[in-house]
Amino acid sequence: MNDRGLVVALLKMFPAEWRAEYGLELSSLLEQDKVTPAMFWNVLFSGLRQRIRSSSSWINAGTLLALYFLLGLTVNTVCAMSPGSYSVFWYGYLPLELGIGYWLRREGSRSPGWSTACAVLVGSLPLMALEILRNVNVLNPTILDLQGHVLRLGRGFTEFAYRGAPVRHDGYTWCIVVLLSILFATAIGRLGGQLADAVQAFRIAK
Repeated sequence: MNDRGLVVALLKMFPAEWRAEYGLELSSLLEQDKVTPAMFWNVLFSGLRQRIRSSSSWINAGTLLALYFLLGLTVNTVCAMSPGSYSVFWYGYLPLELGIGYWLRREGSRSPGWSTACAVLVGSLPLMALEILRNVNVLNPTILDLQGHVLRLGRGFTEFAYRGAPVRHDGYTWCIVVLLSILFATAIGRLGGQLADAVQAFRIAK
């Protein structure tokens, strides 16, 4: 790829609104000199940062939930959590969903419940992806059930540990689980939005 093509590709990393305002200026700067690796990474990460800033708030919240899940999975793989600690980890989703509904309402969302549900759906993508890969034997997990039994399933090239059911669920079961999660997140997010309204009304009253 020549420098001109590289410049065009880098500019695509920025949101359209940003490109309309600053794209010509950045393009001129990049075309003045040869694009170095340091310049490439700097512009690349700047574009990603601008995309995150311009994205919908529920996408950012969903990304945080996904990172929360991946962090817990990593910790559990390095040093297996106790059943109690693992339960606390999953119950941590409840205050997170409540906080997301509260935050989204404060950000101006008219439907914090639905926005929270969308965030939870985005946050669940890593879990769903891992479960699909486990079912097709791409990943080989170590299943730690709540009684502490260890089962190694699959024939994958890598291994991670998590506490879960040692059986493979069919697609219908996953659809039901996802649907229930969305409904529950909608209710919790709506409650968070109502809490934000109550706090705002109290501040105005004071």
